[in-house]
Amino acid sequence: MGKHSRAKKARKELSDWVKDVLTRAHDGQRKMARETFEAAQTLEACVETGLNAGGLYDMARQTLDEVFQPKLACKKGCSYCCHIPVAASMPEVINAVKFAEATFPPKRFEALKERLRKADEVVAGLDPRERALRNVACPFLENDQCSVYQARPVACRAWHSLDVAPCQEGFQHPDAPPETPTVGPILFAGDAVREGLRLGLVDAFVDGTRVDLIRGAHWIVSDDFALDKWLAGVSIPDEVAFKTPEP
Repeated sequence: MGKHSRAKKARKELSDWVKDVLTRAHDGQRKMARETFEAAQTLEACVETGLNAGGLYDMARQTLDEVFQPKLACKKGCSYCCHIPVAASMPEVINAVKFAEATFPPKRFEALKERLRKADEVVAGLDPRERALRNVACPFLENDQCSVYQARPVACRAWHSLDVAPCQEGFQHPDAPPETPTVGPILFAGDAVREGLRLGLVDAFVDGTRVDLIRGAHWIVSDDFALDKWLAGVSIPDEVAFKTPEP
């Protein structure tokens, strides 16, 4: 077998392996979400599902990292990506909010609620494209660090960069951001888990629509009945749902 044929075979085997990792992540998350919500549609089920999604992604990520060994530019205190709109499922948002509520002192949690309120006011007045260009800081951000890192959504876990310069450039010029160098399978694993979660919720007859992290978190902390309404089968309000800007 020639060198070209061996390289082609190796690429094919790697591609098949990646597809298997992604498929198992997708199918496993769908099954866990469905079974959890079929057993009980409660606050505890939401938190468990949010935790499971993060844990399953982290397992897939570890498997991929062992093979691709990415040299990430991401480090503590770098928060350019924490100004990008985030789409998350309701369980992920609830998990983040309840993590903060359980671990923050009362004054710190009240400060988070106030940041959510102010950020929500800003976001509410923007259309999807304006939202993408505004660089609204995530309210969970404190001193350029994620205050709910252990409970952050899968979208946040999956996003990464191999070079900080494009991240800084994109932050400074969000209207014309350069391409961020990434490892495709790491991003695709996040997509696989998130889609599996969405379908698992639909399988269990709850709305799987993803929400804007800011708007969804503020909805949860400001409306005492938000969670109950969603668990009862009421659709997520249109103003809370995440909207992708037109190209």
